[in-house]
Amino acid sequence: MNKVKLTGLMAAAAMVAVPGVASADVINISQEAGGGFFRAPATYDVLGISLGDEEDATPTVATEFTLSGTVNQDCSFYAGNDDAARDIDFGTIGVRTADENNVGRAFDMRAPATVFINTSTAGCNTANTVTITKENGLDGLRNDNPGGYDSNEFTANLPYFVAATYRGSNTTTAAPGFQRALIVGTNEAEDDQTNGAWRSAFTMNVTIPRPQRALVAGDYSDKLTVTLAAGL
Repeated sequence: MNKVKLTGLMAAAAMVAVPGVASADVINISQEAGGGFFRAPATYDVLGISLGDEEDATPTVATEFTLSGTVNQDCSFYAGNDDAARDIDFGTIGVRTADENNVGRAFDMRAPATVFINTSTAGCNTANTVTITKENGLDGLRNDNPGGYDSNEFTANLPYFVAATYRGSNTTTAAPGFQRALIVGTNEAEDDQTNGAWRSAFTMNVTIPRPQRALVAGDYSDKLTVTLAAGL
C-alpha cells in the first residue's frame, strides 16, 4: 500500500480562483505508467491549491496601550467629629477681684489664657494656600455688649495671637518637606502661606495676653478659621 504525504497549510481538491489572496501555492502533479498497444496506461493526478498568508506575516508584534486617569484636588483637616469639638470655651477669664488689690490692678486679667489645638491629619494633594483668619480682626475676642465704661481704664477686647506649625513643602519642585510656622500676631487679622502638596499633623497655640487695661464684664468671643485651599 502506498502512503500519500500532505504538506502545507491547506489542501484542496480542486483549484479555484480566490480573489484578494496575496499568494497561493498550486499543486499540479500528473504521472502515468504502463500502457501500450490497445492498453491504456495507469494514471495518477494531484491537483490542489494552498492559500498563502492574508497579509505579510509579522514574527514580532508590539501593541501600545494608553492608560490614564484623574486624581481630584483635595484638602483635608480633621477637626473632631462634631461642632462641640470646635467650640472652645475658656470658661471664666479670671480678673483680680480681691478687695485689697491696688486700684491700678483691680479687674485686671490675672494671667494669659492659652489653648493648644492639635490635629494629626491635615494637608492638600496639590499646590495650596494655608490661611488663618480672625473674624474680629485686631479686636480678637470681643465683648459685643459691654455697656458703658471708662475707655482709659477698661477694654472690651482681648487681642490674641496664633502660632501654627506643620510640615509644608516647596511650591515649585519635588523635595523633602520641612517644618513651617505660620504666625498671626495680636496686630494682625490674618496671615497665610503657600505650599506644594503636603500632609502632616497641624498644631496651633492660641494665646490671649494680659491687656494693659482692666476687663469689662461680659461674654467675649471670636471665630478663628483655618483654611486650606487648592491654588497659590
